[in-house]
Amino acid sequence: MSGALDAAIVLGDAGKCETFKTVGLWSEHLVVALPKGHPLADKPIVYWPDLRGERFLVTVRDPGPDIRVILLRHLAAPSDHPKIVTCRLSRESLLSEVAEGRGVALQCASATGLTSLGVVFRPVHDGGGATRLGYVACWKPDNTNPALKTFLNGIRPHG
Repeated sequence: MSGALDAAIVLGDAGKCETFKTVGLWSEHLVVALPKGHPLADKPIVYWPDLRGERFLVTVRDPGPDIRVILLRHLAAPSDHPKIVTCRLSRESLLSEVAEGRGVALQCASATGLTSLGVVFRPVHDGGGATRLGYVACWKPDNTNPALKTFLNGIRPHG
């Protein structure tokens, strides 16, 4: 809003922000990181109800706040809220905490390459299939910086 940045790439859905213009970039499947030996680690797919009662570790930094919203959307009930612990850790350190059995963590599918940390990753589904996280570029509509125009021309689909 202050104009310090010309554009930001954030989690979200294109067209859902009234303040900024947005363009969708990509989306990733959501996975749950579980310690090896966790009862859900043997399942090929984890469904949201399977995660009730788990202790979730989320980071202070992005995408932690968005993960918190997703958890509340899928697991909060009038009489029950998910246990969410916010940590000031990197993604790798957070996954090490998962490996130690201190909780589970939701991650983007790109984290599944971190296989040496003692965790297993399982896709998270609801009744409609895989849960996805979308990324968008957003900018102020009145921004006239030529560099922004060049950036937007480079990321918009051509065709």
